Amino acid sequence: MARVALLAALLAACGPLGGLPTLQAPPPTPAATASNGACAPTIARQRPPEPVVEFLRAGASPQPSYEQFVASFAHANWAGNDAFWVGLPADGVIRPTFPPARDAGWKLWSYATAPGDPTSPHYGSYPVTASARRLDGPTPAGFVAAFNGASMTGYGPGFLATGLTFPIPGCWEVTYRAGAGAGGTSTFTFVLEVR
Repeated sequence: MARVALLAALLAACGPLGGLPTLQAPPPTPAATASNGACAPTIARQRPPEPVVEFLRAGASPQPSYEQFVASFAHANWAGNDAFWVGLPADGVIRPTFPPARDAGWKLWSYATAPGDPTSPHYGSYPVTASARRLDGPTPAGFVAAFNGASMTGYGPGFLATGLTFPIPGCWEVTYRAGAGAGGTSTFTFVLEVR
């Protein structure tokens, strides 16, 4: 039981899990900034769909029971829609180092859930990219999204180990896009406060 609690704490600290056992919260909507000018990051606390839950649980060691694993979602912050699910920091805030080093990208557990077109030329796969813009000031160049290592493009459907590097602190809106070959919704947008 201690290992399950430790696993839940570690996953929550990295922002890879979230939600309650049912999807009662409405899908998050990107917020520019709060009325007081402060950043309003995405806090959704949704529960990802079963394929995402089972993928994450299968990777846990030792593997917790389904009930134990689902209970660990209560303190995390997953957000998503028909195309993507992303494990966000519990408070919506990331604290990378500045200036960012080449490998200082903030890691988010991401999962592309949009189905792929099984016919040629896609054969079930589609490219995934991410872009970002700053909501509380000018957007400088330098945002980098790397998927499953150093690739600027990931491929769905499935798990995407995602590293985001922001050039400066601020309130950032990030959008994931599923390219040609994806069925259903093709984008998902969320807001992070970068300190």
